[in-house]
Amino acid sequence: MFAYPNPFNPQTSILYGLSTAAELDIKVYDITGSLVETIFSGLKDSGYHEISWDASNATSGIYFIQFRTINQILNKKVVLIK
Repeated sequence: MFAYPNPFNPQTSILYGLSTAAELDIKVYDITGSLVETIFSGLKDSGYHEISWDASNATSGIYFIQFRTINQILNKKVVLIK
């Protein structure tokens, strides 16, 4: 999983790949661990994908984008600068 640009204002793109089709959740958490937003939740085909997070309504700070399938959990730190 890769996020760019990082730091960003107000939108960042998340690139990720799946080796097989999977149920996927992509969620954003703030520095306290509170859920900010669910970007995607559902079935995704195998291959490379890109999705964006528009943080126009969020405050400046550090956020964690969590990528979760049944087999793995990945976290990516991103910084929103307004």
